[in-house]
Amino acid sequence: MDIKQYRDQINSLDEQIVALIEKRMDAASGIGLEKKRQGLPVFDVVREAERIETVKSLTKNNLYREHIGNIYRNIMDETKIVEQKLIDME
Repeated sequence: MDIKQYRDQINSLDEQIVALIEKRMDAASGIGLEKKRQGLPVFDVVREAERIETVKSLTKNNLYREHIGNIYRNIMDETKIVEQKLIDME
């Protein structure tokens, strides 16, 4: 493949990734609202650590493992911000 083909592939993958992140945030937002109803905190340190370890274990290429863990930490951090905004809006 040449650079253009790789870039086209990345563009297509980015579209899929964004759609999946939005779906993940939608689900997390529902959880955030349910946490509010139950009086639970947005942040669950144990759950987050477990998810990051699980995601890292799903990574087939060892070179990417820690980086994918970092990406998921960022996704979770942004999701917590969205959850908190939703809670504050209610």
